[in-house]
Parts: sequence; C-alpha cells; structure tokens
Amino acid sequence: MSLLTFTPEIEAVLRGDVLEYAHLVDLYLDSGTRHYWSRFAPLSIDDGNEGEIIYQPVGDRLIPPSTVSENQSLEGGSLEIRLDSSRINAPDDFLGGLMNENLLQRPVRIRSVLFEPGTHMTVPIWIFNTQIGLIDGMLDTMRVGAQSIMRFKISSGTFAYLERRQFNYTDTDQRPLHSNDTGLTHLPQLVDVSLPWGGEF
Repeated sequence: MSLLTFTPEIEAVLRGDVLEYAHLVDLYLDSGTRHYWSRFAPLSIDDGNEGEIIYQPVGDRLIPPSTVSENQSLEGGSLEIRLDSSRINAPDDFLGGLMNENLLQRPVRIRSVLFEPGTHMTVPIWIFNTQIGLIDGMLDTMRVGAQSIMRFKISSGTFAYLERRQFNYTDTDQRPLHSNDTGLTHLPQLVDVSLPWGGEF
C-alpha cells in the first residue's frame, strides 16, 4: 500500500498517546538529488510512487520548520529550514559539499513521515505535509557562544513567480543558475533591432 494513503490504521495511530515522526528533505541539484532526514541512521522508504529512496542521516543538524501545514490556498508562501553549520569546513561534511553546488532556485521538497509506534522509527506508515518550493536564499549565521546556523529560505513556486526578482536576463546572470544554457548569449545582438512581421532577420 502507498505510504501516501491515509487509512483507518493511521488514524488510530494519530489518536494514540505516542507519535513517532521525522522530516525528509529532497534537494534536486544539477549533480543529482540529495536525500536527508532528521535522524541518525540511513532510512529506506518506498512511498509507492517513486520507488525506493535512501535518506542519509543528518540527525539534529537538520532543524525543520517550526510549523508545516497544508491548505487549499493558491497563494504562495515560504518556509525556512536550518542546518547546523559548525562542521561545514570538515572534509567529509555533507553541508560543506552542498556549498559547492548551485543551490539558488533549485527545487526542494520537505515531507513528514509517521512511523509505527514502538519500532524506533524503522517502519514508516504514512508520508504527509508535502511542501515543494525553490531555494530562494541562504544565510550563514555565526555568533560567539551560539550555534552556527545555515538558513535556507524555501519559497513556493507561486511566491517566487509573484515577487519581484533581483535578476537580470543576461548570459552572465544565467550561467550560475543553468551552466549549460547558452540561450541568452545572442541577446545583445537583438538590442534595438526591429523585426518586421514576416520579414527576415
């Protein structure tokens, strides 16, 4: 059965005294998709839709949004996920590796997963609260005597479409986002050029 389907059994678990759940993050990067979750051992999940996905553990270094909710509104919104960046300079640190990627405007998916009680988060039974958006900004905060935090602002597609973007449509601006896209290299040739309807260029 699909882990995306709500069943009476899941409802019974939700009415129980103990809930075991965690958060899943999927980053869709140019080099491939990265899968992380907020526990301390790898997790294999087949949601019945995408096949098996192995989520790499980042433990409490992943600080999920304090509130994640679903609604029927078409209005865009934003979320923020935070990662402990105190070990970002370590050679094998996953966050340090992410900093070598093109992250801005890359898709990200955040989901919650509910587990069968008493299984120590090894038997997933329901995936819910799916949020999909774009990485719209990053901020690394370092303070003396405080935890170092890398903040990722996640905007929904609607939000990203409606807001005013600080972006110029030039080849120079396009390459960091899409390195193989050469579509804007010819743009300077079209400045102040009139193209009559039915004419030749």
